[in-house]
Amino acid sequence: MNGKKYLIVFFTLLAFFTVLTILPKTKTAKSQKMNELNYNITLNEDGSMNVIETWDIYVKNTGTLFRTFDDFNEYQISDAEVVDLTTNNKLNSISRKMQDVPEGQYYGLQTGYDSFEIAWGTGKNTTKGNLKYQISYKVNNVITSYNDCQELYWKLLDTSNGIPCKKITGNIKLYKPVSYIDNLKVWGHGPIDGTIQRVSNDTIEFNINNFSSGTMLEIRTVVTDKIFNTLKVEDRTVLNDLLEEENLLAIETDNEKNFWNMVNIAILVIEGIILLYGLFKIIKYSYFGNEDNDGINYKGIEYFREIPRENTATPGEAIYLYNMFAGKDKNTSIIAAYILNLSVKGYLDIQEKNGEMFVKILKLPENLKEDEKIVLEIINKVALGANEINIKELNKFSKKHSREFKEYVESIIDSVEYNLKKENLIERNEEALRRNVKKESVLYYGFLFALIVPFAIQFVNLLLYITIPLFIIEMVIISKVRNKANKLFKLTQTGAYEAEEWNGLKNYLKDYSLIEEKDVFDIKLWEKYLVFATALGISKQVVNSLKAKYPDLFTEKYWDINGNTSTILNMVCNPIYVRSNCNFINFTHGMTTHNISIHTYTINFHSSSNYGGGGGSFSSGGGGRRWPVAGMGGR
Repeated sequence: MNGKKYLIVFFTLLAFFTVLTILPKTKTAKSQKMNELNYNITLNEDGSMNVIETWDIYVKNTGTLFRTFDDFNEYQISDAEVVDLTTNNKLNSISRKMQDVPEGQYYGLQTGYDSFEIAWGTGKNTTKGNLKYQISYKVNNVITSYNDCQELYWKLLDTSNGIPCKKITGNIKLYKPVSYIDNLKVWGHGPIDGTIQRVSNDTIEFNINNFSSGTMLEIRTVVTDKIFNTLKVEDRTVLNDLLEEENLLAIETDNEKNFWNMVNIAILVIEGIILLYGLFKIIKYSYFGNEDNDGINYKGIEYFREIPRENTATPGEAIYLYNMFAGKDKNTSIIAAYILNLSVKGYLDIQEKNGEMFVKILKLPENLKEDEKIVLEIINKVALGANEINIKELNKFSKKHSREFKEYVESIIDSVEYNLKKENLIERNEEALRRNVKKESVLYYGFLFALIVPFAIQFVNLLLYITIPLFIIEMVIISKVRNKANKLFKLTQTGAYEAEEWNGLKNYLKDYSLIEEKDVFDIKLWEKYLVFATALGISKQVVNSLKAKYPDLFTEKYWDINGNTSTILNMVCNPIYVRSNCNFINFTHGMTTHNISIHTYTINFHSSSNYGGGGGSFSSGGGGRRWPVAGMGGR
């Protein structure tokens, strides 16, 4: 599997998990996402509080938004109003509960024995867009008075809340200031990266970013001055216990923060090691093969009419050397070229029967190179003991047994490299290193993908802005390492001459119709030309050049006189073959285009807590406030 395929697999998996996080995807699915939620809370002298919530929300296919509350009998809610901030119009109140509230209307009603709901119509039942609303209401009996302090312990959002919020801000205003700021204490429970603080003797502010649905948000405020005339009084002393409780929660939260800090540091260290390792590889490879011509000389050949090493070269060797000379990879009909070459050598016979192509095995693989033997082995494997196969069966085998077929083709590549090294056409330098880099790349992709998990968990973190660029840099480095590694085989001087000759032969065959030559047509030579034209990926151009140069070959008269002297040329020129499915182009292209497995596996060479209660970060504990504000939703 080459680098492009690893990248495809990696990003396919990444896209799959991304899609899972944004479901549902149907056009009719309802969804809501809060851009910003702001609380403006005033604590009144009688122990009640007035709350104004400002919603900046995106909705899709959502006709009704709602805010729900429980324990209504204990905490009476009144004075509910909703204002559309886009038009600055107050919505019209209705006196009954509705599943779908009409646009421009709202209700604030007791909806059950112990529950209260504020709901209003958006007019977005089948559309989407950003909306802004102001929801106001009054809650009674929220302040509890003890012998040594007075307390507000309030859960603004419960874990049952269904709307994520990009940003939550708020302030709590006391109806009058305390005598000293230290007499006002405040804590927040929920997201550990939220902040809450006293800004004056009578004002508290809090801020949370990227608040997930299903997360709790809780505020605890304590004053040691007796400033509220609340009806909710308990005859007991609680301040010391309260401070100890918050102290323990703060320690627990700090431990959790330290854990995630260590995780993020570990991630950065690992990312840094990978980055430095990749840079080391790049530096190591950067000068390899980049010297001026590596001391290699070329002849400047434009056209070359001979077949290099005509009696011994195989199609795989030809395309390998050509790609090294041209500096590019090319997927070609290499299996088809091997079958044609073995037919020319007399080991196989290509036959037409009833409009289909068959390959018949004529003799055992004697005096063949290992890569050629592997092709015969593939054919024998498909034939299952018979002495011939339909080309369609070979295509089916490559698709049905793609892993096994891939192994065969990789063995062909290894054999080609062995042959070329043995004949001193390429150098053996850094071979092990090249293979190691390919294996390392697989580990890189898998490991870097695994790092997405902690990113997802700790999305709200400044380190994310460091790790994402690192991740991108590493992917670029991996790609460059692979590109360098793929160039670690070098041509020898002898190999450079032959590679240039293969390039010249390709130019010669491709431009043959433009070259002024009057040679007598040589069947045997053109059979071999067509073999290597197929390997070099120019079979169609060569057939066109041949037709332009020797039009008589493509007439029925020629074949009536000369007979079927060549199966390969029959497929190329004989009108009977050309008009059927057994023509040369169909044969060679069918081995790549019509079968994804063969096409895929053709030879591709180069190949914070403030313990005093003054504020700071939110803690992850809490839950002392029993009343769940089930919170926000849409329907």
